[in-house]
Amino acid sequence: MWATRLLLASALTFAQPPYGGAPGPVLGIVEIPEMFVIDQTVGQYAPRAVLTLYTRPDSSSRPLPPILTPAAIDSEEYGYEEAGALVYGRERGYYLIRTSRGLGWLSPDKAGAFHPFETLIKSELAFLTEAWDGFVSASPGRGSRTRVQRRPYGPENVHVKRLQTVGGALWVEIDVISHSFCESDTSPTVKAHGWIRAHDQTGAPAVWFPSRGC
Repeated sequence: MWATRLLLASALTFAQPPYGGAPGPVLGIVEIPEMFVIDQTVGQYAPRAVLTLYTRPDSSSRPLPPILTPAAIDSEEYGYEEAGALVYGRERGYYLIRTSRGLGWLSPDKAGAFHPFETLIKSELAFLTEAWDGFVSASPGRGSRTRVQRRPYGPENVHVKRLQTVGGALWVEIDVISHSFCESDTSPTVKAHGWIRAHDQTGAPAVWFPSRGC
């Protein structure tokens, strides 16, 4: 049984968080109904239409070369086998996304539901990523910092308490817990409590979630 729980826990490591290097922090995931469509007969994405992005958040601006496949889009799952484009900017209903052809603005008429970063990380299975520096702060944006003793295997599991923007940066109040319910039925203990920056300097999220659960 314990070996089974370890395997379940290790599955969380496959929920790879987005990497940084974009023009800003990850703001969330936007659905693109015509692009991220799974053909149930083959179990693969089968786009219904070519996707056009724009150089500015304005459909009258210059269009970029068309996107023919979801593989060209910087994407992540927001649910089990439910993917969308990572969003790095929002303006007038448009979404700034990254593709193999560069950055472009997705128009509202091609966008589906938007899943904000703040909502995604409130998962009961939220975890800290490599973008986390290993410390928690007593308060958002300031205060004493405490190093957290990392677990010997797997990512650190957390409960997200609340979020607050300070000086233009998003901060997350967390409880760092001993384990998730994927690993044990026993109630977790709180290893540390405090605030962390939601993203590192490259824009990569310090907190993420497993879209496929355990």
